[in-house]
Amino acid sequence: MTLIARDETGAIAKKRKFVTAHGALKPLNETEEESLNGVQFLDGSTARSLLVDNALIIELEVEDDIIDISSFNLPASTLQSNVLKLFDSGEDADVFFMVEGISLPAHKLILKLNAKQLDSFFTDGDKSTVVIEGTTLKLFKFMLRYVYGDDQPDFKYLVDHYHEIIDITDKYNITGLKLEAQAAKIASLTIDKDNVTEILIFAHDKNCFLLKEYAMKMYVCNFEDLVHTDSFNQLATNVELLRELMIAVNGLSSETDSTINILIGKMLKYDLDFDGPKDVLISRLDNYENA
Repeated sequence: MTLIARDETGAIAKKRKFVTAHGALKPLNETEEESLNGVQFLDGSTARSLLVDNALIIELEVEDDIIDISSFNLPASTLQSNVLKLFDSGEDADVFFMVEGISLPAHKLILKLNAKQLDSFFTDGDKSTVVIEGTTLKLFKFMLRYVYGDDQPDFKYLVDHYHEIIDITDKYNITGLKLEAQAAKIASLTIDKDNVTEILIFAHDKNCFLLKEYAMKMYVCNFEDLVHTDSFNQLATNVELLRELMIAVNGLSSETDSTINILIGKMLKYDLDFDGPKDVLISRLDNYENA
């Protein structure tokens, strides 16, 4: 773009071309002095000499030949792909998990950054191998790939094994993958009147707040049908969950209209802990915004 100042006769008194750089104006052929002291198009005396009826008129010409950096084919960072290659190869591994009798190599630094509970198993300097029980090698490797940066886990595997994935991620506090499994189950459209009670109880027991909110809404929408089924009797043993359901059915909740999903989006935007029930997320967000 070009800034133009004219005198009272209409003749060009000052003309200067600018380009945009990182959201700010930068003069073309910028000098070191201008870089340090800021950009000045007109000094005070020049500006006063160009006043027309006590007004300074500046023209702006915008050219169409500005090249957008997004038009270039630029490589992405290789960090994620290289870390996943490190996981797949096991190269330079310094700790090992023994799952189903098979040794699975890992790297303590990655665990320290992304899976603190798994990392804590190796706090003893003499311990380099930890036995993992109660799961399969495939499931544990699926979780570890997420720890190593696989942020696009296989959707079908998430849906088919969401129960086991939530179990293991809840056990080892891998909250991101736990949330992925909940979202995949919801998005699969496989939750219906026949299984919603089971899913609601499971989500409540495992603190799956996204899945629980969805199951609760489905239960409310189909309450007249579900209240007369045998599955409804399963809720009788869980007073807390039954109370929450009755409040939802009667529309007595005074909480904000924001869904768990919307709140999680805000937490991620501000890099806040996104794990927790709705009232906890609201409180955490309020504390941050009012700090």
